[in-house]
Amino acid sequence: MLASNIKHIFIAIGLVLIASLIYVFGTSMIFFSSGNHLELSYLLAIICFMPLGFIIIPHLIAQKNSLYSNEYDIRFSWKSYLLIAVLIFIANLFFIKSNEYFQQMIISACEEFLFRFVLYKILRKHYQYWPTIIITSLLFGFVLHLNYPFMDNLLIRTPAGIVFSLLASHLGLQYAIAGHWLYNLVISQIHF
Repeated sequence: MLASNIKHIFIAIGLVLIASLIYVFGTSMIFFSSGNHLELSYLLAIICFMPLGFIIIPHLIAQKNSLYSNEYDIRFSWKSYLLIAVLIFIANLFFIKSNEYFQQMIISACEEFLFRFVLYKILRKHYQYWPTIIITSLLFGFVLHLNYPFMDNLLIRTPAGIVFSLLASHLGLQYAIAGHWLYNLVISQIHF
């Protein structure tokens, strides 16, 4: 039993590493673009490679290997998501004023799908509710964001992962995406 539980944590870590490698590979393509088109190259890279690495490949691996829990704890509503996207667009246009609206939409949707849907459903098959949330949040804070300072991951990203997990499990994945999206937009405007 313990070996199976630990095995699934390593599977989750492996899926995060696969997603990260595909993202790094995709974004490294900007080195081959002209200096005048770096922002467009970056946007195209995340449009192509983030869904591939964070949604398509992990979802196919989990389905092919019957890794998902049969409990359908995570819901998603396109209608709510589109309404939220319009509201975030308006908030960004008038208040936040980030020029990264679309980039942050893609990043938050892809990261939330991987952590709050794929990994949550894999780990939920072997763990209770709270351990699953803690594990996925730690993976989000420390494995995905490995290149950030330890204390930032401990005090900001891991607790944010817990909040996003609670939003996804209680209200729906679209609200976790919205919270993550708003957080990223606001952070993109803070210049350190």
